[in-house]
Amino acid sequence: MAKTKLCYYLFLLLVVAGHATAGSTVKFLRGFLGPLPFELETGYVGVGDSEDVQLSYYFIKSESNPESDPLMLWVTGGPGCSALSGLIYEIGPMEYNGSLPTMILNPYSWTKTASIIFLDLPVGTGFSYATTPTALQSSDLQASDHAHQFLHKWFVDHPEFLSNPLYVGGDSSYADWYKLSYHWADDGQVRDALSIRKGTIGKWDRCATLQYQKMVINSIPYHENLSSKGYRSLIYSGDHDKVVTFRSTQAWIKSFNYYVLDDWRTWTLDNQVAGLVLGVKIALVVYFCLQGAGHTAPECLDMLTRWVCLTSPCNWKMYHKILCIRKKKKLITTFISMIYLWPIGIV
Repeated sequence: MAKTKLCYYLFLLLVVAGHATAGSTVKFLRGFLGPLPFELETGYVGVGDSEDVQLSYYFIKSESNPESDPLMLWVTGGPGCSALSGLIYEIGPMEYNGSLPTMILNPYSWTKTASIIFLDLPVGTGFSYATTPTALQSSDLQASDHAHQFLHKWFVDHPEFLSNPLYVGGDSSYADWYKLSYHWADDGQVRDALSIRKGTIGKWDRCATLQYQKMVINSIPYHENLSSKGYRSLIYSGDHDKVVTFRSTQAWIKSFNYYVLDDWRTWTLDNQVAGLVLGVKIALVVYFCLQGAGHTAPECLDMLTRWVCLTSPCNWKMYHKILCIRKKKKLITTFISMIYLWPIGIV
């Protein structure tokens, strides 16, 4: 196993030698009082034939045990919604409280369980940019290829994470506009702290309109292919989601005609019902319906923690042997609150 990982790393090094760029560490951010109590790295990774697409990312190490905790690549929806939206309004360690500008800590951050790369994908999203007009045009398949290239190059600069379980997730976020956050993201001190390259992006847009072609109309074959290869999926919907209703998600899962291993049952947290859970096809697909949650359901840290088995959640009788031996899988994929699936390339 060790030799395999070494050979893989050397292969990556040969393929992309000279092209990976180290990120910058952010210690302070305007709007947050004092030094950041978590490790934040920002940077760009060039992809495409001539690296004419520069993808912006924000990497936050797990606040628990980054040496062994899972690594997650997170892509916010749209397509065209910035990774900053996912970081600040959804699952990141700090959240925007609506004043100008003030950040506070998020007690439900998924970085308490995993290290997360928030990626501005596809090109034109957030602070990601293109050096030519042609490179600014994108599509489903091209975005997946860019994500694949990004991961390869990112691992060259971060080989210490090659042995960590890898998750790929995102949400379908055409969310509301939060105008004051635009002023924060466009502030010169904020951009300097985040190492945003000057002159590459004008006004920051939380959810931008892109030159983008949707080529994948039906995502079911992608799910079926991944399940047939043994990759697990976590799918969740809020029962108050008016953008992608939980009834639609249930109908979509039902269309797979998977065998139901564990029928609907309540999922409790602190002696309160937090939602319902359904396990299908030998627990390769787990679906949560979160009670009282909306489209992005940010307060669902317990769900993620149980699913990746980091805090002894193995009272799930039907899932014990599968969920708690996660390191036997070289890659685990999650599709979070998504009717439309990003066909992201697998490392």
